[in-house]
Amino acid sequence: LEKKFRKLKKQGLITSKITNGKMWYKSKNSFFNYSLFNSKKNELENVEIFNVQNESMQSVLISRLLINKNSEWTSKEAIKIDDISNNKFSSEQIKIGRLNVNVPVSKKELVNLEQDILGLDIIRFKKYINQLDRDGVNSTRYKVTFWQKVSVGISCVVFSFIGLLGLGNSNKRSQSMGASIGLTFVIVLFYWFLDSFFIELGKNSKLNIYLSTFGALLTATAFIGLTRVRQIIKNY
Repeated sequence: LEKKFRKLKKQGLITSKITNGKMWYKSKNSFFNYSLFNSKKNELENVEIFNVQNESMQSVLISRLLINKNSEWTSKEAIKIDDISNNKFSSEQIKIGRLNVNVPVSKKELVNLEQDILGLDIIRFKKYINQLDRDGVNSTRYKVTFWQKVSVGISCVVFSFIGLLGLGNSNKRSQSMGASIGLTFVIVLFYWFLDSFFIELGKNSKLNIYLSTFGALLTATAFIGLTRVRQIIKNY
C-alpha cells in the first residue's frame, strides 16, 4: 500500500511540475514548492514556502537558491512577507550571510523523486525539460540525459552491424572468430569509456549537449565504417 501511495504521489507531483512548472508539497503547517533539485550540488532552486497556522496564511518565504550543508538548508538571500493574515503586507529583503530555512520535506524524498523523474518515459521527460526551460531553469543535465536515451537506442542498432564486418571478407582464414570477438570487445569498451567521459562533460556544461551525447557514437560509427572500407579494399 505504501508503494502504491508513493507511486500515485510521484505521478501527481510530476504532473504538477509539467503543468505549472512547480513541485508542490504540503505539510501540517506549510505549503512548499520548488522548480529544480540538484542532487549533486544539494541545491533547491526557486523555492517558495507558505507558512500556515489555524487555516490562515501567516508568512511567505521566497528564495532563489537553497543549499543543503550538514543536513541544514540555508539561503544567502531571500524575501519574506509577514502579517499576511492581518492583510498587512510588509515585504522585506533579507540579506544575511546564513539564513536557516525549514524545508518541510526530507532530502531522501527529494532524491527519490529525482530518480523517478530520470526514469520517466521519453515523451513525459521531454515535457518536463520544456517546462524547466519555460521557467528559466538550467536544464542542461536533463537535456544530456534525454539525448543520451536516444543515442543509446541508436547505438544498439549500430553495434548490431559489428558482426557484419567480416562478412565481406572472402578470405576466411584472414580473420578468425577470436579476432572478431576481440575487435567487438575493443569497440564496445572504447565506446563505453568515451561515452561516459563525454556525458559527464556535458552534464557539467563543459561540452556541447549533442557532442556529449552523440560524440562517442559518431566516433564508433566512423571506426566501424573505416574498418569495413579497409576490408572491401583489401579484398579487391
